[in-house]
Amino acid sequence: MGWIALLPFFVSLRGLDARARWRHGWRAGWLCYALLNWWIWPTVTRAAPAIGLPNIAGFFLGLLAVTLIALIHGSFVSLVALAWNSDWPLFKRAPWILPIWVAAVWAALDALRCETQLAHGWGALAYTQWRDTALLQSASVVGQHGLTALCVWFAASLALWLQIGAQHGSAMLWRAPIGVWVLLHLIGAWRLQQTPLAQSPEDSLRVLLVQTNVVSLHKNSGEGESALDQAIRLTRAGMKNASQNSDGRFDLIVWPETTVAAGRLPSESIRPSADGHPEFRVPAEGRADTFAGSLQMAMALRLAREWKTPLLFGANGTAQNASGGADLVNAAVLLEPDGRVQFQAKMRLVPFGERASYNEWLPFLRRLAPDPELAPATQSRPLILHRASGDVPLATIICFESGFPFPARGGVRNGARALFVLTNDEWFNGTDAPWEHAAMLAVRAAENGVATAQSANGGLSAAVDPQGRFMIKGMGGAIGTGDVRLPLAP
Repeated sequence: MGWIALLPFFVSLRGLDARARWRHGWRAGWLCYALLNWWIWPTVTRAAPAIGLPNIAGFFLGLLAVTLIALIHGSFVSLVALAWNSDWPLFKRAPWILPIWVAAVWAALDALRCETQLAHGWGALAYTQWRDTALLQSASVVGQHGLTALCVWFAASLALWLQIGAQHGSAMLWRAPIGVWVLLHLIGAWRLQQTPLAQSPEDSLRVLLVQTNVVSLHKNSGEGESALDQAIRLTRAGMKNASQNSDGRFDLIVWPETTVAAGRLPSESIRPSADGHPEFRVPAEGRADTFAGSLQMAMALRLAREWKTPLLFGANGTAQNASGGADLVNAAVLLEPDGRVQFQAKMRLVPFGERASYNEWLPFLRRLAPDPELAPATQSRPLILHRASGDVPLATIICFESGFPFPARGGVRNGARALFVLTNDEWFNGTDAPWEHAAMLAVRAAENGVATAQSANGGLSAAVDPQGRFMIKGMGGAIGTGDVRLPLAP
């Protein structure tokens, strides 16, 4: 439906002057993005105690958040409506240029809304194609925004054809988009046939994905089973089950976002290895004070040694900043049985969920974000998984980041051969958001040509091959483990 979703909108602009098109586009855009992002309202309501507010205050804050997102993104649709002007002399002489122009404007604005401190990329038309794996192959060439532009061009071409009728040359307005649509499917289907899954141990990673379900506000509060305790329990069950049905050897165990309270991450003790990547070696016994008093990191290390398998997990901790101080970060941590540790902090932080946007100029906005705020990472580099058959660079993105093209693309461009998403979607339970979030995995995988796996708390854990085909997918809100062999990119 993404290909024709905008067809009624473009048809409805017929005969309107510039001011009327602007108003009509703003109303349509506001309604669209309010419906797409309604899940933010119950999420903020539930999360209000995290910033010291009662749920009733969160109710109104959530309503305000959805309203503002719809207002900002709706204004982009109004700009597209303003650009829809078939009376321009150029468009009268060559009508086929108008749909291209409108698609380019839409794609540019879609990219812009992913770049500000209030960036929020949900609702892109490209994500509607996650089930159409043949078509999805074009994302490896044109990317997310290019795929969105194709959808807009298709709808705009048909709408203009309906508007101008049987004028000379108007038939190309429906023949060209349908022809391109068919051609992209044929090329995509051919590519899928040419790219079988690699299953050899050297060209793949056997991964145990762990899916937990712990209430976000009490993940490590001592109320009930902690996120780490549940992850350890599920890991042991999954490893034992695998050892009964196969050799039980995994290359990597993956836990969701913020499973571990890491204490002080060893940024000030990092020493570059021979290949320039950061490493940190802990004492052989792995005492509880190894990570600045983090008993949980020591527990994770003991599990890695028990099963002789590296762990990749999300952790909150402090890391040294450029000025010598300590920042609170949300990080992906790779912990190996011999004690080596690497981590990549989250770069794209949730506006007002992890950091107050524009607080440099408007300090009072900090009251609407958790205290202390998180600090974003300033660079992205792969984490190096060491194994006997050769080192494997891995890219990691955390939760909110999977809704944007560039965090994943940056890791892959830096040499990553697989992509891992660590997320906590328990905030969204009871809404469509966990399913939408999982659908983004297919676009990220096809766009970058790497297998992508997601470990979720409360959401859906899943694995997708480099062509965007789901290999395994959990159930929203369930707990358990998934055993998958991910093909590695060359």
